[in-house]
Amino acid sequence: LVVQIPFTLARDLSMPAVNQEEYIKYMMCCTPISSVFIVLSLLDYWEIILGSKFLIVFLLFIIILTTICFYYLLDPLKFTENKLLIFILCIYKFIVSIVWIYASSQILIDILQFYGFLFKIPESFLGLTVLAFGNSLSDASLDVSLAQKGFGEMALAGTLSG
Repeated sequence: LVVQIPFTLARDLSMPAVNQEEYIKYMMCCTPISSVFIVLSLLDYWEIILGSKFLIVFLLFIIILTTICFYYLLDPLKFTENKLLIFILCIYKFIVSIVWIYASSQILIDILQFYGFLFKIPESFLGLTVLAFGNSLSDASLDVSLAQKGFGEMALAGTLSG
């Protein structure tokens, strides 16, 4: 639980929930600021941004997107009617999701390299093992859920067909 808290907080600050039960509109307005800082921290790109010409563009982007979000916070009906803003936010969230996938895969690679070094296992073997596990995990979970719902024949056919 203690290890999970920083990752959950970073995820919630960079990609807030959009379902009605968990939606917090103030967190949605803070997302353009927090997600950029979290993404830069995950990828360790602070030196590139702070030491280049991108700093002004970076700050302008954050200010404009945050201002737009807070403007629409005052009148939520304007937000739902503005299809362009919703499209821009969806693209932005998609990019942040890709960065999260990239960062988590880099962490997984680092962990695998550590275990390979610790137990003297070749990296190619560890990579293929994780690749095979990730490839078959979705099929296994589908087959288990089918068997639990009473469709044993379908689960067996799915297991045999691969």
